[in-house]
Amino acid sequence: MKVLVTGGRKYNDYAEVCRTLGQLHNNYGVTLLIHGGADGADKLCDMWAKGVGVHTCRVDALWHHYDLAAGFKRNSVMLLLQPDYVVAFPGGAGTASMVKLAENANLPIEKVM
Repeated sequence: MKVLVTGGRKYNDYAEVCRTLGQLHNNYGVTLLIHGGADGADKLCDMWAKGVGVHTCRVDALWHHYDLAAGFKRNSVMLLLQPDYVVAFPGGAGTASMVKLAENANLPIEKVM
């Protein structure tokens, strides 16, 4: 199962990341973790994936090319990778934008509070 993760740059609950993603992995077998390469939730999820042997795909926002639209463009590109499931950790406007895109794509979303 391909899982896309999103969340805030200040998110720091690694135990929750491990619990949430570990449960998904145990139940469905996560084969690829897609993330935006930012500090916080993205980095913690990347650490989890590498620790359990799950491949990762980092899609960086190209701020120097797209300025304020870079985050939205990055989120749109992550959806082109056709994730099966989205996990949204607490975050701000970028996380909300990713969740909205996933909802519009009719993807199942787990919102971690």
